[in-house]
Order: sequence, then structure tokens, then C-alpha cells
Amino acid sequence: MGWGLWNSLLSPDKEDLQNTEKMAVARAANCLQVGEFQLLQLAYREWYGEDLPIEQVNELFRAYMLDGEVPPWARHFARHILQLADHQRLNDNDMRFHRYDHDYRTDVPGGIRKFSYAVSFLIVFVGGVLFAVATI
Repeated sequence: MGWGLWNSLLSPDKEDLQNTEKMAVARAANCLQVGEFQLLQLAYREWYGEDLPIEQVNELFRAYMLDGEVPPWARHFARHILQLADHQRLNDNDMRFHRYDHDYRTDVPGGIRKFSYAVSFLIVFVGGVLFAVATI
């Protein structure tokens, strides 16, 4: 593993050209504008219907980044993304592709409900003040 890592650091393009599956994952990640490991997380969620267990993160990272192993579910997901991109049917701004981007969210969770409460409180408060002033 030591020499493989050293060779990868010296010529990363050579390794990528030899591993077409890893290249597909990288291209799919670029299409979605996310990192490769985030694409692996998305692929795992798509395949298994749940988030990648924290216990498997280090093992997956090592296998993918250092050994160049691409799990079948990741290969399938990457091919699907590339196919959507080739047919211009990929919406890279879809929130399901950015579920792990903490700074990507543009809305506040429960924002409409919080806004409704604030407006309701303001209406009751202003109405109460106007009623109190009118009765004096």
C-alpha cells in the first residue's frame, strides 16, 4: 500500500486513467457539483435507503481513496447520474443530491411555520393595542 500511495501522489492522473470505475464516480461527482466521497454517501443512501453507517466510513474511505475500489452500488449510481447528464435530464440543484451540504440549504427548517407564528403574534399584538386605544 505504501508504494501505491506514493505512486499516486507522484502521478495521480495515471492512476485515474487506469481505473475507469473511479473516473466514472469522479465525473458523476463533478456533474452534481459535490465531492467524490459525498457521491459515495449519496449512492449508499440511494441503494440501501439509509445513511452510510459511521462505522463503515473509514473502511469505505480507505478502500476507495487508497485502494481504488468502487463498490457496485456506487458504480451503479455514478452510471445513472452520467446517463441523466448525457440526456440533459439531470437537475444538479436538486436537494436530494445536496443532503450532506450543510451550507447548501437556502431555506430555514420550519421557516413557514415560524413565519406564520410571528405574523399571527404581530396581528394579535397590533390588534390588541388598537382595541385598547379605541376603548380609551
